[in-house]
Amino acid sequence: MRTEVDLPNADGKLTEGMYGRVTIILRTASPDSVTIPSSGLLGQTGKGEGAVYVVRDGKARKVDVQVGNDNGVETEILGGLTPEDQVITSYNGSLEDGSPVRAEMKRVAQAGH
Repeated sequence: MRTEVDLPNADGKLTEGMYGRVTIILRTASPDSVTIPSSGLLGQTGKGEGAVYVVRDGKARKVDVQVGNDNGVETEILGGLTPEDQVITSYNGSLEDGSPVRAEMKRVAQAGH
């Protein structure tokens, strides 16, 4: 997105017509959080609570989680999951706690990598 920024230019190194690219990091994920695709989040309350399905012993298990930032593509999970958990991100809505499932691993690119 185009943005106009006013910068101090006491030494005159910036001249009219110059342009550049800048990355502004508004907020970074907590080092203790896990990021999942937003499609894996079952629901979210205004209180930062939600749920996801994970695969445990060949069955879908509904797990309550604490939700952080959600940009519509990725959701930061502040608690309730570990990096080793297999989160179910694609299902047809008929999944229930305890349903037998067969997991297929899907690599998700991490932001910045």
